[in-house]
Amino acid sequence: MIKSTAKKIVSSAIAFAMSISLSVVAVAAGALGITAISATNVGISVANAAPINVVSNGWTLTVPDLNFTSSDWVFVLTPNAPNFYDAGDSVNFTLKDSKGNSIGSSYDFTSTARKANLEFDIYVSASSFSKVDTSKPFVATAEIERGFSSKLSDLNLTFSVPTTSFPKRPVTFADYLNFSSDLTSLEMPFPTDCEDLEFKYTINDPFSEISDIDFSLKDAKGEEIASESAYSSEKGEQKGDFNICDYTVKDATAPFSIDVIIAFDDETGKSNLSKNYKILNSKFPKRPVAFTDYLTMKTDFATTEIPYPKSCTPFEYQYSINDPYDEISSLDFSLLDGSGKSLASDFDFTSEATTQTGSISLCDFTIAKAVGPFTLKATIKFSTSTGKPSLESVIPVKIENPAVKHLSALNAQGVVCAKGSTFSVAKSGKCPAGTKAVRFSEPTDIQWNTLTRAPAQVKGKNLLIFGCVSQFDANTGGSKFRAYASKTPTASWLSGVNSIFTGNAKNLLKLKEDDAFVAKINVTGATSYSTIGNKTTVPTFAIRDFVKIGTC
Repeated sequence: MIKSTAKKIVSSAIAFAMSISLSVVAVAAGALGITAISATNVGISVANAAPINVVSNGWTLTVPDLNFTSSDWVFVLTPNAPNFYDAGDSVNFTLKDSKGNSIGSSYDFTSTARKANLEFDIYVSASSFSKVDTSKPFVATAEIERGFSSKLSDLNLTFSVPTTSFPKRPVTFADYLNFSSDLTSLEMPFPTDCEDLEFKYTINDPFSEISDIDFSLKDAKGEEIASESAYSSEKGEQKGDFNICDYTVKDATAPFSIDVIIAFDDETGKSNLSKNYKILNSKFPKRPVAFTDYLTMKTDFATTEIPYPKSCTPFEYQYSINDPYDEISSLDFSLLDGSGKSLASDFDFTSEATTQTGSISLCDFTIAKAVGPFTLKATIKFSTSTGKPSLESVIPVKIENPAVKHLSALNAQGVVCAKGSTFSVAKSGKCPAGTKAVRFSEPTDIQWNTLTRAPAQVKGKNLLIFGCVSQFDANTGGSKFRAYASKTPTASWLSGVNSIFTGNAKNLLKLKEDDAFVAKINVTGATSYSTIGNKTTVPTFAIRDFVKIGTC
């Protein structure tokens, strides 16, 4: 009875094993840190525990860790007693997903009886799992064909292979790509040449579905400024950068954004995923609009007087340019008189210097004939690609009047005092008792024209006259000389009026030929003298006081 009962128990155990289609047990559960599973359920209690043993009809299939760190999955089929391999047995092993899609197959055989196990090597590639259903257990089949001399029957085994160790398949954009850099707070640089804008990200592509990822930096008009592409699905943080150059951003308009497109391999059948990120542009300078936005005069013409030139003399002035978007093509400066006539001009291009210097060449013969008020007209011309019209600004300027300076020096010597036909200069500025101060004035245009044509008509007038000594020698004597008289200082003294000046011989020793002077004179009339083969009449002036002002 006892023996019979024992046989019954063993028989029942075998019958129980045959009656259930599948069961799973853990290999060295304690060592792997997994919980032993129920004998009546399929699966394991800890998803990432591997390897896993799956039992079917007295055969155990050892399932490797189903990941893509290796290109091979090695399954091991082991018979449980009383089952065994016989000499000449072979096994065809196949692995499919729950929908019947083939994952791979392998073959192994034994030439010896009672071999411990057979191994099946399945080659895998993450990209080949684009259409494999990993959300449900795989189905493994083992077709055992017995050897020719074996008395055992062929056997077909089916195993349920847990897929809980597979990573979750990404679906949304955020599942695939995550930025380490916060693009919403990224600051767009404004390069002076070319500068990199770096960003960091991680890619989650466990099934190698991504073909490439395109990053496109665009302005408010949708114009692309820079681009970057990623083809690697490496684990961990990756770096990308946009190479931003000044010539690409000068016409760009804020705000800026980054378009990211994830493209998939064709066999996945997946449509592209995209996302747009807005970024800041706080490093971009304000785009200039008005003239004063572009150009600032460093020379203060309100307090700076342009010196009266000797012959032709350059006058330098300084200004700064604000042209961050490289829009200016050239700068024009023109000095204008009261009628708008250009007296001098300057042309320049912008440079990277903080302060730039312009120069206008002024000539005395030009200024002498000009009438104020004077202005400096500055014109900013833009590149044709900008479509911007020129901007102008007119700046009032002062040009030094040498006549005022010289007359001030003359008046500083004192006041001319008269007593009868005797004249003297009171340095104190106050005539002594018994004398009378003589007033001198600049000749009007009518007085000057009359003086040059009919000097007798203005005889007795006390005027302020400029002159250039042309003859002062023994022929003229010490108290008389010939000079070219002018209403104002002039570069071309020969255009003055040929005149005779008389004065105190001792005082006149201060003058010689080619000396320029300004004098307080009294018109004494006209004098005629003989020239070679002719006779000429010229105005005559009695000098009351004078100052040498240079050469002529």
